[in-house]
Amino acid sequence: MDEVESLKEMKTAKSKSRIYWGRIKKLGPQKFIFKNISTKDSDEERILLEIRIWEKLETSEKPKAIPRFVGFIKDETKKAKLTDIDYYLIFEKFPYNLRNLIDLLKEKDENLPLDKLLYFARTLIEAMTFLQTNKISHRDFKPENLLLDSNFENIYVIDFSESKEVKSYTSTTMNSIVGTSKYLSPELKEIHDNGDEGTLSKFNFFKSDVFSFGLVCWN
Repeated sequence: MDEVESLKEMKTAKSKSRIYWGRIKKLGPQKFIFKNISTKDSDEERILLEIRIWEKLETSEKPKAIPRFVGFIKDETKKAKLTDIDYYLIFEKFPYNLRNLIDLLKEKDENLPLDKLLYFARTLIEAMTFLQTNKISHRDFKPENLLLDSNFENIYVIDFSESKEVKSYTSTTMNSIVGTSKYLSPELKEIHDNGDEGTLSKFNFFKSDVFSFGLVCWN
């Protein structure tokens, strides 16, 4: 971690990861987000899959709503157990998420202006199209996973910790349901609420992502 300086933890909702911001010495004063995931809390294969998805998306064709993925650091130096490994995934830094904006508007008893809502929707549709073109299902599309810049002007899709690379555009077999219950499609929510994931067979998770997107816009 010698290449990193001024690393400070940010308060986030309870999750398997911890979020920091800091600088990378060779990149100058720009601040970046460091998402820390330990193999103590998460399966290493799952961590490596998230890294692989970010690397796959880091192309010249990606839309603006997919943040820059700088890379990752694998830190094995400060663990009590040799089997515990810290990964730090590094991204562009944005100060807010869509939930912050929704809560702020509710406090003021205001609505998001229609032109801004349409702009956000178009931007997210471009991002979802890009993800689905690359056969990636996000599986946890919600306001907390949509970042905003300091002026609430632009929106960005983050957090591929629950995402999946799939082989078919029509259906794919998955063994479990992940994501946030409130934003699940009706079909997945019924299985989730009934605790009957054993019945989960071939399902089009891209359509479920689209349904979650609709709920986000409705919020």
